[in-house]
Amino acid sequence: MRCLVIGGGGFLGRHIVHELLAAGHSVSVFDLRTTFQDDRVTFFTGDLCNKEVYAVIVIVMHNDDDLYMNALP
Repeated sequence: MRCLVIGGGGFLGRHIVHELLAAGHSVSVFDLRTTFQDDRVTFFTGDLCNKEVYAVIVIVMHNDDDLYMNALP
């Protein structure tokens, strides 16, 4: 399953990412900055409050099966 974790660089998001990876899922992370490195994860950085960035997330999310929202703008 393909999963997008918004806020995946934070404390809760990072744990969700690790659990999804351990379960064998394909994981993408969107956050303000990259706070950890993992070759199995695709990172997207930007501000969720930016309309252009939000439009890109919608496009990326369209291809994913699950969305985990952990960001607090």
